[in-house]
Amino acid sequence: MTKIFISFALLAGIIGTGVTPAMPTSAAMAQTTLNTSGQFSGAGRKTGDGSVTLVRNADGSATLTFQDFKVSRGPDLRVWLSDADTIIKSRDVKQSQYVEIGKLKSSKGDQSYVIPASALAQGLDQVVIWCKPFGVLFASAKLN
Repeated sequence: MTKIFISFALLAGIIGTGVTPAMPTSAAMAQTTLNTSGQFSGAGRKTGDGSVTLVRNADGSATLTFQDFKVSRGPDLRVWLSDADTIIKSRDVKQSQYVEIGKLKSSKGDQSYVIPASALAQGLDQVVIWCKPFGVLFASAKLN
């Protein structure tokens, strides 16, 4: 009878380990933190619309996500981060410190970009859609 009880206890222990899911650790739960968001607006005759959110990742990088995004089409549009207080004209961006995040994936629709930790350390809180060949501002969003 003792052997049956021990065998049953061992079997229950083996089966039980596969059934009970592990609880997530606090580190796993804190992988992402929403830090800032903003709304795009066009510059001059260019249109820009949609929202942008910046989410910090556990590894120090961040993800910049555009939602319901739309901007006027143009050649070689880029996503930049700038430290300008206010962006109304192209000159405002040119006179600021900025970092290029990458080529704009599409002139409309949801899209995401990874921002390296080094760019976050610079305090850049303006998202800029920039026409690289002509040095023209298309749209911007202040992250709050």
